[in-house]
Amino acid sequence: MLLYDLPSTYFECDPPDTMDGLRRFGYSRDKRSDCVQVVIALIVTPEGFPVAYEVMPGNTSNKTTLPAFLQKVEDQYGKMNRLWIMDRGIPTEEALEQMRD
Repeated sequence: MLLYDLPSTYFECDPPDTMDGLRRFGYSRDKRSDCVQVVIALIVTPEGFPVAYEVMPGNTSNKTTLPAFLQKVEDQYGKMNRLWIMDRGIPTEEALEQMRD
């Protein structure tokens, strides 16, 4: 069983002058649309041990993250029957089909 979530964290600072880094304006789960943020894609076991993570730009859409993480876990740990638990807004139909295959 793997738990997949996409929390974000925001920065109370002046927005960056350039878009070189990961701080971006995006959908704020914290209701802070005035702050730049980063999104953290995180996969953990039920006991809370991290399996994989990645810090992404703050304007990353939830739906775009899953296919790469499915591949990352499969490459690192092999193909297995895994139960993935995540918010319903994360998987697309295409990602669900990839998971079923």
